Amino acid sequence: MKKFLASAGAMALVMSNAMAMDADREAIINEKVGSFVDAVGCADPEAAQSLLAELGTDDFDVTTYIAFPVVDVGCAGGAGTSAFTPVVVRVPEYRPSAAHVDMWATAEIEFVGMPARGLISIEALASNRMHIVGKDFADGDPNCCPSKLVDRVYRWERGGFWLPEVD
Repeated sequence: MKKFLASAGAMALVMSNAMAMDADREAIINEKVGSFVDAVGCADPEAAQSLLAELGTDDFDVTTYIAFPVVDVGCAGGAGTSAFTPVVVRVPEYRPSAAHVDMWATAEIEFVGMPARGLISIEALASNRMHIVGKDFADGDPNCCPSKLVDRVYRWERGGFWLPEVD
């Protein structure tokens, strides 16, 4: 599986045993995610691309990806309102140019207890399991700067909920 890391706005790719995602496919996904971000808020100018993980291909040959772009919903700008926001993207294998943000799945998705301000990495372990590492707020942390390391495996449950397996 692929694993992506982020730190202070800069993105770096780390691979496990899988090959890196095709650059054209990644560009298509990032373009769709960028359009979504522009529609719901403002993008963080320092975060050029989002964290991205492949969740698998269904029986109709459509691959599902989950992206975590940094979004400032409401465009408050510098008010500590920017956060990683999950976005579901579907890419038909027979026609990648028909990729689209699945608005229904995106609206329904909820990561319970995800450290949305300080994601460091995401890794799809299976189509229904994801490993997320990030920083959450410790007592006394300012709104801009979470400092407590959180390392969790999430499992997808009915209704769009991703719940921590163990906390």
